[in-house]
Amino acid sequence: MSIFSTVGTVAVSGIWKVGAIAALALATVAGGGWALAAHDRNVARAQVEKLQTENGDLKAAIKEQNIAVGAMAAATADAVTRREAAEKAAAGAIARAPARAAAVSTSTAPDCAGVLNEAWEGWK
Repeated sequence: MSIFSTVGTVAVSGIWKVGAIAALALATVAGGGWALAAHDRNVARAQVEKLQTENGDLKAAIKEQNIAVGAMAAATADAVTRREAAEKAAAGAIARAPARAAAVSTSTAPDCAGVLNEAWEGWK
């Protein structure tokens, strides 16, 4: 055996070790990439779940506000109805005021109770 064949044998026998180390390093890097991707996926899922919870809370708050706005709209409509009835009653009282004033002015009663009795007797 010559020196060249000995060196060649040693070189070839070491090449598979270098190839194995390179393959192991490549698998480690690629596997680490998968682990990082899985971690990022888990973090993203946690963030999505948190946002979905917040979104659900906001939807519930909006629903509650909409119910309150509906109640206020109903109360407003009721108040408008009461205001219209009060305006109608006031307009009737104002319309009757001149006739009542005339009745009071023509009264012959000597005191206030008598005037009211005479003037307001027919208005009950």
